Amino acid sequence: MEKVFYFSSKRMRIFRIIVLIWVSVAFILPLIFAFNIWFLIFVTCLAIPLLIFVLVSLNRSKIIIKEDRLILCNIVTKSWNKKEIKGVICNRDISGWLNGCIEIQTDKKIFRSPGYQNLNWCNADKNEQLVKELNQWLEEKKYTRYMHFNSSCSYCAVAYILSSFNIGVEDTDIALNIGLPYIFAFENGEYLAGPMLQSSKYFNLFLNPLGLTFKENRVSKEDLLSYINNKKNLMFGIKTDFGKHAVVLVDHVNDMYSFFNPTHEESNQETIINLNEEDLLSRVDEEITIGEIQYCKKKIVDLKRIYRESITNLENYEKDVINFVDNNDDIEEYQKQLEVLFRPLLLDGLTMMRLINNDEITKIMKESQNNLLNFIRGKNKFDEISFKEQIHAIVSRYKELIY
Repeated sequence: MEKVFYFSSKRMRIFRIIVLIWVSVAFILPLIFAFNIWFLIFVTCLAIPLLIFVLVSLNRSKIIIKEDRLILCNIVTKSWNKKEIKGVICNRDISGWLNGCIEIQTDKKIFRSPGYQNLNWCNADKNEQLVKELNQWLEEKKYTRYMHFNSSCSYCAVAYILSSFNIGVEDTDIALNIGLPYIFAFENGEYLAGPMLQSSKYFNLFLNPLGLTFKENRVSKEDLLSYINNKKNLMFGIKTDFGKHAVVLVDHVNDMYSFFNPTHEESNQETIINLNEEDLLSRVDEEITIGEIQYCKKKIVDLKRIYRESITNLENYEKDVINFVDNNDDIEEYQKQLEVLFRPLLLDGLTMMRLINNDEITKIMKESQNNLLNFIRGKNKFDEISFKEQIHAIVSRYKELIY
């Protein structure tokens, strides 16, 4: 993603106009009056350097922002009034030069460049609105993260919070680092996989080796506003039209709360949403789990134990699915179990197989999923034998991956 801000010195623009007029007159005069080759040579020698200077500096100075880096290009002159821009700092020892390109970071500090000593903007006092818009845009975009797999809002939210710790990761980096595709859990009587593994137990598999920990606190709705007062980077779930969705509190002004809203980049949804107190309270449960990342001592995590548990859970899952199929033929019963029993493998598991580009298991999962959904939608008779064979094939190959 790229955004460009332009700015230009008023005095510089006036100077360019004067030079262009002078150059034009200098070439026209010999044509109006008697042609004199020596006079033409004289004005040409005088005008061409000025013309070259104008052409070189003709482009407006501009700022180009790509991802979380900010690039300043086409610096043509220093500020006439020595005003400094506050908001960024040069991160490399680059000497400034006419039309040079200087790369800087967006860390909201005074920005300096060895080549310019204090790199100033042309008529910075005339560009207050530009500076305001730039800083606002940077504040919104500097830490923006996007969802890269299905239902990854909580992992995207964790990645967003980590950017405030100067750790630049995406949801996929966290998932692949902890081996999320190879974890199949059984907790509180439910099977869970992929993006549904969204608690401190799993986030800390990534955070603890970095000297960080994800802390969870249970807060009642009536205590929510007092708990989050004067705090930032808190993650919790709110209700949306599409179900529960993880967001991150980023700011609080008066009774308005701003949240980072994890979205897919191509969705064109806002990454920052604002809710007043009434809207916020209407979107939360009676009791809310609020997570935040804190520093801790670095810890070594035991992923092998979790993977071993996953194999056992997959074996038990296959037995439970086959037992259900053998004892139920009512569509309503299958509908009730769609999110509970079938989702962990045929939706969340499918998401994980796509994440690691395992086409073989993905194909079988899609076939099994279509078999099940077509039955529930009344399109086809349920092929129980084929479905059980598909589940067995998926579980067997899944276990081989973990081994």
